[in-house]
Amino acid sequence: MIVNRAVDGIQDHVVPVFRADSDFNSLDHEGSGVLIDFHGRRFLVSAGHAMRACRDGFAIPDDTGQFIWPESPLVLSTPPQGRNDDFLDLGVVELTSREASGFRTERFLDLRPDSLTPTRAWVAPIVVVLGFSVGDTAADAVTSQISGELTQFGTGFLEPENYKRARVDPRYHLLLRLRRESIMTARSVGAPPSWRGLSGAGTWVIPVDEEHQADRPAFAGVLLGRPAHLKKALQVTRVEAVYHFIRLHGPSRHGFSGP
Repeated sequence: MIVNRAVDGIQDHVVPVFRADSDFNSLDHEGSGVLIDFHGRRFLVSAGHAMRACRDGFAIPDDTGQFIWPESPLVLSTPPQGRNDDFLDLGVVELTSREASGFRTERFLDLRPDSLTPTRAWVAPIVVVLGFSVGDTAADAVTSQISGELTQFGTGFLEPENYKRARVDPRYHLLLRLRRESIMTARSVGAPPSWRGLSGAGTWVIPVDEEHQADRPAFAGVLLGRPAHLKKALQVTRVEAVYHFIRLHGPSRHGFSGP
């Protein structure tokens, strides 16, 4: 009941991200993203590798189900050569006022410095990941109709010793426990999703102890996927990294792109 109530209040922050083909004749579901308000400016934040696949054009559905095609350039972190689980993997695009007007104001998550680390006092919180799996989401570029459902799963943080095993730096990333039985959609429980499409999903921490149950879920970051060196885990880019990435690069409408 606690988790379902929390999800009802945060699921509107998450949108599916669709990649256009070269002729803009069709749309393919590529990832998920989180709608962010940063000092009054509106952004879409996702995993960098998902957004990199959308550099030729991408769309997100607004409140009416109509597609918005963001005009501003993508801001992408630059990946290293080869696989490195510690690299910053973020993609950000600023929405124009016209584009943002397609969404209710409350759909944008307010990202402020005082909301970055509010969970230290919480006892054994539940971590919830919300996104759109490619196997459960489809779009029609002609009719702008979207069919699909939100994928959610509840889990918890992995112990600190796992970061060394996973070769992941806890200053920039979080590791979550991956449990098959905690994966839930509207149709099933315990069925592993197609991980494609969940990159960029939003991650929240939900307090369950009586002292903090009234507190709002805390945004923890965006999902990257499963780290290469620890399969029974999920890797999340910490909200602190998201905040500082937008602070440094997001306000510029010129943007930049990695290779």
